[in-house]
Amino acid sequence: MKNKNRWISICLVVILVFNFSVSVMASAGYDKTPPVINYIKICNPDQIDATEQLEVEVDLEEEESGVTKFEIIMCNDYGEELDATYNYDTTGNRILFTGKTKVKMQFCNTKKIHSGIFKLKRIYVHDGGSNIVSYTEESDAALKNSTQEMNVIKTAFDDNPDQDLDPPILRGMKICQSEDIDASEPLEIELDIEEMGCGIHNITIDVGKNSNSWGDSYTFTENDKKINGKIKMEVDISNAKLGENEIIYVEVSDNNDNVAGYDIDSPEWEQFDTKFVVNTANQTPEIMSFQYEETKIQAPDLLKAVVDINCDEQGVDEICLWLKNEDGDMKYLEWKSEDPIKSGTHKLSFPVSPFFGNEEWELYKMTVDGRNGKHNSIEVTSDKEQFDTRKISISSSFDTVYYGSVGNVSAALKKIEEMESGQTVVLECRYEKTAAKELFEAIAGQDKILVFEDEDVQWIFNGKNIKKNKCKDIDLTVKVRRTSGKEYGYADDKYILYMQYANNGELPGTVEMRVNYEYLYEKYQTSHNNLILTYYSNGSGDILDENVKVEEDLYAQYKIKHNSIYLLSSSYPRLTAPKNLIARSYKNKQIKLSWSRVAGADGYGIYRSTSSSGKYKRIGKTKGNKTVTYKDSKTSVGKVYYYRIKAIGNEKNTKAAYSKKISKRAIPSKVKDLGITNRKTQFRISWSDNWCRGFEVYYSTSRNGTYKRLGRASDCLYMTGKQLKKKRTYYIKVRGYEKSGSKIYYGPFSDVEKKYMG
Repeated sequence: MKNKNRWISICLVVILVFNFSVSVMASAGYDKTPPVINYIKICNPDQIDATEQLEVEVDLEEEESGVTKFEIIMCNDYGEELDATYNYDTTGNRILFTGKTKVKMQFCNTKKIHSGIFKLKRIYVHDGGSNIVSYTEESDAALKNSTQEMNVIKTAFDDNPDQDLDPPILRGMKICQSEDIDASEPLEIELDIEEMGCGIHNITIDVGKNSNSWGDSYTFTENDKKINGKIKMEVDISNAKLGENEIIYVEVSDNNDNVAGYDIDSPEWEQFDTKFVVNTANQTPEIMSFQYEETKIQAPDLLKAVVDINCDEQGVDEICLWLKNEDGDMKYLEWKSEDPIKSGTHKLSFPVSPFFGNEEWELYKMTVDGRNGKHNSIEVTSDKEQFDTRKISISSSFDTVYYGSVGNVSAALKKIEEMESGQTVVLECRYEKTAAKELFEAIAGQDKILVFEDEDVQWIFNGKNIKKNKCKDIDLTVKVRRTSGKEYGYADDKYILYMQYANNGELPGTVEMRVNYEYLYEKYQTSHNNLILTYYSNGSGDILDENVKVEEDLYAQYKIKHNSIYLLSSSYPRLTAPKNLIARSYKNKQIKLSWSRVAGADGYGIYRSTSSSGKYKRIGKTKGNKTVTYKDSKTSVGKVYYYRIKAIGNEKNTKAAYSKKISKRAIPSKVKDLGITNRKTQFRISWSDNWCRGFEVYYSTSRNGTYKRLGRASDCLYMTGKQLKKKRTYYIKVRGYEKSGSKIYYGPFSDVEKKYMG
């Protein structure tokens, strides 16, 4: 293969990496109890085919949010590690709770692993509350009680023993221009790479300043490229800082996941050209000051703060607050906007999910991203007085006696049986979405409250409202999204909230739905106020509640008895104006109107006037949203009529806009279905009746020539006389006419028909 210089554009990818190793990482949600694995036993450990799934029996202790993932790592005498993972989100996998369960795990990395004996090295287990437990010591019970080794008789490597196992080699690196660089232009780099195996897959270049990376990674992917020589790349350095910057890491990988990494500690690094000077750079956004408006939050809610920003004219579109609790757990809150904010002081709201738990959190870092691509990370310490370092307290909206998962039915039933009247059990439903019939039966007829909760909504069932004969399994899936108001008949709302419930039909009883509307406002950018709840079906809506208030705890709260599609809006429905209004001549002197459907309409009113600026009167209406045509039969021939259409809502107080006006003269409609039969010495000409007073028949000897009138007919048939000669081709057309006094009004001609007289 010949050496070639190739120009390859690469895209900017920002990667934030956290490295940590702990035995237990506590939850940042309600569930503070980490799961326990007593053992993992491998089924048939002497005959393991690593190209298939690994069947194991796992013994767990987990009563709250459930185990969502666990992983085992085995190692052979050559230091090769073989990983197998169980994930709840894999097709067919479920969340696991206390007890012994057989599951199938997926091997992750058998492409370059040799068959042979592998010994257990580590176990990791995760639950739905973000608790992570790591078993790494031989003394850990989970390791001692688990299968210690397995005999792998086949791996993916066995199917391809001659595969490429050698990583690419970086032999040289040169910056083509290292002085007077404008960061808005790409940096040109020449790499000398040797790869004669399966081909280059990926090249990553990290850039930094003063030997410290500021978190940007430049990556391109061009599959199946064998390179044995020099390659030129254009690297995006829009996030570079003024002054001297340098390349601090280069990673080259091939299509068989062989990776070679080079940094300042690599022996080859000294021969690489790594430094460049930026004289012109985009402005790095800065947070000049930060102050909380309040420090006590009942989640889900908003953390509100006053932030002073300094940035260039492109503005800032993302700010993250990085928090930690006394256990060292870390979480972040994020503000994002499609409309960047500019330099100055702003009141911003950071959505807090309901799974933050009942804890105090301290701000330790802020990151800010400019629309210009620049990123800035700001450490928050007590000596920086411009930053509010008070701890914030985040708690649940409910005073619960038990918090668990909707998937752990047996544990929930036990707690419901133990709870007293007026108490609350909360079951999170982020992962499992089916509320079992038994849960409703357990509270039916009693003053016991059962709450199902995910990040967007809460279902609150009081047993007093539930009848046992109505109990059934309920799918708790609710799809909440922001959508254009005019698409659903809310022309005055730029956006509304569209809430689509699973098809459960009638519920076991009345449920109180709580939507944290201000939280969703920040999340979905939907306006909020006193709200209107609408049941939406088959293109139209029924207003159920005209006064859904946003309560002090920022929840919009409403009651429903069955599941369907519901809309939350700030304004009453106002239907948009019908578009594409067309008027056509119809039978005799009638006029037929047609228009486009309007979302949310339950019918249409037809309005007519006899002058352009005259008064319009409703002459008819249609029902439903399927009929978008109307025939005006009460017309006088020759007269011009003006029309407008307005949609009709399902509610009496629904407002609507008129369409643009259109005019049409009442004349005969176009003659259709023209047919000609050759009778040797004459033509028999016929057409469909359009209820005119009479018709005129015309002929020509060429399609685009001069047409002469053959004669008139009072019905839909005309026989030619001696005007037409044999052995000639003729072109025939017909039009209808009406009389009004002494005036005659003609309709349009039919399509032309061609016929030979023989």
